[in-house]
Amino acid sequence: MASMRSKRSIFLAGGLVGVLLLACVCCAGPEVTSANFARLKDYLQQHPDADIDKDGVLTLTEARRHIQKAGQQERRRKNPLSFAKGSGLRIVMTGHSWVAPAVGTLPKIAAAAGLDGHHQRPHLSGGGSGSANSIWLAEHGKYPGKMLKDILLPAIATGKWDVMTWGLYYNDWPEHYARWIDVCLQANPDMIFYIQDGWPRTPGSGSEYDFKLEDFLAGQKKINVSCKGLLTALNKKYPGKVRLIPVGDSLCELLKLYYANDLPGIEGLSKHLCGKEHTIWRDGGHIGKYMNWWEGYVYYATLYKKSPALIEAEFEVSRYNAELDKRMRQCAWKAVVNNPHTGITDKNENGIADEIEETPRKDSRSSTAGDIACGAT
Repeated sequence: MASMRSKRSIFLAGGLVGVLLLACVCCAGPEVTSANFARLKDYLQQHPDADIDKDGVLTLTEARRHIQKAGQQERRRKNPLSFAKGSGLRIVMTGHSWVAPAVGTLPKIAAAAGLDGHHQRPHLSGGGSGSANSIWLAEHGKYPGKMLKDILLPAIATGKWDVMTWGLYYNDWPEHYARWIDVCLQANPDMIFYIQDGWPRTPGSGSEYDFKLEDFLAGQKKINVSCKGLLTALNKKYPGKVRLIPVGDSLCELLKLYYANDLPGIEGLSKHLCGKEHTIWRDGGHIGKYMNWWEGYVYYATLYKKSPALIEAEFEVSRYNAELDKRMRQCAWKAVVNNPHTGITDKNENGIADEIEETPRKDSRSSTAGDIACGAT
């Protein structure tokens, strides 16, 4: 069986190359089909089911769709659409390059925390193509210039996912998130939703000495205002369901330490400005080396409602500079418990959210049904 799959994959790959090579021909002459091109004729003989309209002629569009469908089936074989519930969360994720760092480090952090059954199913894409609206269009085959890429929707339909996350982006409005939420809640009414906010950035050129802490804090304040409006609108429709992953506030906590000369291991604000390797940003927007662990800590703190400082494990960043790692973990938790849109408080400052304490304080917030169902998301 494995040999047959391998041969089929090889043939599909060869067919794909041939089909792509035909693109230029299609633009210059008559439509290429199995009636006038041997490659498509051979493909039709090997895969008669590729002829969608059953007219006996395979078009370039039909061949593309067949190859894409086969590729999706192979990916689903390797990446199951659902998982049994464990102590960890099952998370479907969308986002762009500002989300990707956490997607890579969060599984390692969750594993180090002793959580089994932590699963992620991401659908990421760079820039605007990674927005909530763009990923929705891509999942339906409606994103301009791209073929269907349904990674999340078939998984969501199983009802065996606990959380969905997005990365905030320009021109994503409440209705763009609501489409996702409606589909998720239809499959699993206990799902909880999180939006990762953004952070301030530096200009493309200039000197690091031109930038003041107050400028970054002012920039984050504007982002927070936008997030508040978005979350207020969504929670009005879905009470208590939509929360924030406050990476922006957490980054500002790191910046406060940097300007106070208390962020060991960080050599500058941005690599593109100072030319140094270990910086907060690498290009003024995307985060720098080892900062992927910081972002993963913010995700962990928000989703699991515990301080990453409680995890007794070393990661790549802690081996580089243990004090830097310590401050990253502290800044993650500080931002999470102080932002009103995370739903998390820690009044006794023990690193565990009040609502998941074994004996909750009388003045702490009570758990929601979604929290309990998701195993304290």
